[in-house]
Amino acid sequence: MHLFQMYPQVTVGGYFSMDSIDHGWKSRVQAAKPSVTTRILLVDDHLMFAEALSFMLEAEIAGTKTTVCQSTAAALEAMMAQVVDVILLDIELVAESGLGVLDMIGVVYPERKPRVLLCSAYERPVVIARAIEKGASGFASKSQSAAEIAQAIRQVLNGEIYLSPTIRDEVRPLLESGTGRSALLGLMSSRQLDILACLGEGLSNKQIAGFLNLSENTVKTHLKEIFDKLNVSSRTACVKKAVAEGLLTLT
Repeated sequence: MHLFQMYPQVTVGGYFSMDSIDHGWKSRVQAAKPSVTTRILLVDDHLMFAEALSFMLEAEIAGTKTTVCQSTAAALEAMMAQVVDVILLDIELVAESGLGVLDMIGVVYPERKPRVLLCSAYERPVVIARAIEKGASGFASKSQSAAEIAQAIRQVLNGEIYLSPTIRDEVRPLLESGTGRSALLGLMSSRQLDILACLGEGLSNKQIAGFLNLSENTVKTHLKEIFDKLNVSSRTACVKKAVAEGLLTLT
């Protein structure tokens, strides 16, 4: 049967009119959607990636509602405006470290803290271990599929620690090390750990500055602080001490 014979009321002046169709199906589709049971805050400055992942996670995990933020300030505002179950957090944001969000959580949610799953292309085992010691529930790599990241979210919601297979074998020994290493980690900023990693690769101050988008003077200032914290006086001694204390792994 022809469409116009089935719905004779849908033609206006010989043209098909969508306004004439019964739109009751819209309410039925909306009613079929599951109610929101999991609220995810996605903190990432790469908007295209964040929005794509947000869409896929809502498809992968029933009842999920995601909010995308591109800075720690926006994340703080979002946390204050709503209860969040999981924070999916990039480690490196433009001009700031995403790990600052970890310090905000205890203030915004003094009782019921959301789970924090690091999700980043930045795969520095020492930084990841430090973040977990500060309260993060694990790390997922941006190279993983949406289905794998969704499974990681389910695991941290169940109270488990999730570690991506790409860094699992390197992070676990760091987490199982003694308190001396943890104390040194606490003294280092994430940027100083970045610079330590560059030292381990044998980069010069100029190369480190270019790689991390810093000035050479800033690199020198960080290096002086690193030397002081490790009680060393040379780059070679610094790398040896960092490796011995579990702050740096050489490849």
